[in-house]
Amino acid sequence: MFKVEKQNKIFGRRKGKKLSNLQQKNLDKYLNDFSIFPNDNQNKAKLKKINPYNLFHDLKIMDIRLEIGFGMGDFLFDKALSCPNVGFIGCEIFENGVASLLNKIIKYKISNLRVHFGNCLDLIYNLNFSTLNEIYVLFPDPWPKNKHKKRRFFNENNTLYLCSLLKKNGTINIATDIDEYAAQILGIMEKKKNFDLINSNLFQSKIANTWNFNTKYEKKAIDSGRKTNYLIFKKKYE
Repeated sequence: MFKVEKQNKIFGRRKGKKLSNLQQKNLDKYLNDFSIFPNDNQNKAKLKKINPYNLFHDLKIMDIRLEIGFGMGDFLFDKALSCPNVGFIGCEIFENGVASLLNKIIKYKISNLRVHFGNCLDLIYNLNFSTLNEIYVLFPDPWPKNKHKKRRFFNENNTLYLCSLLKKNGTINIATDIDEYAAQILGIMEKKKNFDLINSNLFQSKIANTWNFNTKYEKKAIDSGRKTNYLIFKKKYE
């Protein structure tokens, strides 16, 4: 058990263009069916401590993976569709992204995927320790201006919570096209004695396309000729 000061605010865009009629209908009618936390009458999540195994008890899933900030949900959807025996959970504050993913869940009858529409910190603070096999943080907002860098998701506090959620041999998979942010993340993770950097192209010049995570932001980076930095850390012990 550890005690650290909890950060309450997360930064990022909440809404984009107006939702289609189908997206709005599905969001209103079905979001609660796939939400990690139940919603009240104002569609706000009622936070409580969550054992992620209970989210998939009907499927008897023991391998559970989390994506922080799933954007439009492309990666999370593809993974859930291709790995039906794995439970996937994801969080996102961008309404259009949540609506887009929910449409796919309903259309393709995906049963092994749950979402949190809201602050990712509310989720990671309320998940049971040592329950996840993998965590993905793909192209987090870099907040490149110096005055905004304190808004970055990766800091000592948030990383401490993330690491506590993983089982032994669990991995954190990170991708960013910002070299300086990748170096910052590496610096934070190198302080953690129970984690090893098991794969990275951080000090290589070529783009490792074989590590494609299939996200919109990854495609934009590659199309623009920017190098994507991949870092994978493995937990050695609890």
